[in-house]
Amino acid sequence: YKDKIIVGYSGGDNMTEAYFPTVFMIFDLEGNYIKTLDVGYKIQDFCIDKDNHRIIMALVDEIQFAYLDLQQLI
Repeated sequence: YKDKIIVGYSGGDNMTEAYFPTVFMIFDLEGNYIKTLDVGYKIQDFCIDKDNHRIIMALVDEIQFAYLDLQQLI
């Protein structure tokens, strides 16, 4: 997204449900850490909506779909 690298991170065991990330880590293009965004839900998949400046997520929870407005966060 623009001049940032956005990755989902869990740190959990990939053989359990702890594998699903619950945070996004943001880096600049040189790999320098900028910030962590804690979603609070298990993220199954996500994509960047460049036109609307947001991350669209499929979640593993009662809430199945969500988005984050990137203009307000980074």
